[in-house]
Amino acid sequence: MTIAPGDLLRNLALGQTLLVVPALGESYAGKTAGTIAAILLLAASDIASFAERRALSRARLVELLGAADPGDVALKADLAALLAEVETMPDDAQLDRLLAGLEALHGWADANDPALARQCLDFLLEFAAAERLDPPGLAT
Repeated sequence: MTIAPGDLLRNLALGQTLLVVPALGESYAGKTAGTIAAILLLAASDIASFAERRALSRARLVELLGAADPGDVALKADLAALLAEVETMPDDAQLDRLLAGLEALHGWADANDPALARQCLDFLLEFAAAERLDPPGLAT
C-alpha cells in the first residue's frame, strides 16, 4: 500500500492539529505546532503542481542559458558543457547545476551586458514567484 504524498502531508497535519497542538496548549511550543500543521497543509495543496513548476523552470533556464551569447569565450564554453552535462543528470540535480550556470552568466552580464543581466534577473523573479507557497484559494 502506498500513500500519495499530498495525502501523507494532510494526514501529518491532521495528526499535528488533533494530537500535538491540544497537548501543548497556548504555549510557544503549541503555537509552533499549529504553524507546522498549517505549513504541512500548504505543502499538501501545493505538491501536485510543484513538479510541473520545477520542470517549467528547468526548461526556461535551459532556454536562457542556451540562447545567451556572452562575449567571454570561456564562459560560453562552460555554459555549453553545462547544458550537455545536465541532460545526463537526474531531474532533481539538474536545477541546482543550471542555477550555478545562471550565477556565472549573471555575474558576467552585470558587468558587461545590461540586457542579458535583466533577462537573468527576470528569470530569478519568475522562479522565486513560482517557488512561493500561496495559501489555498489566494494563489495569484
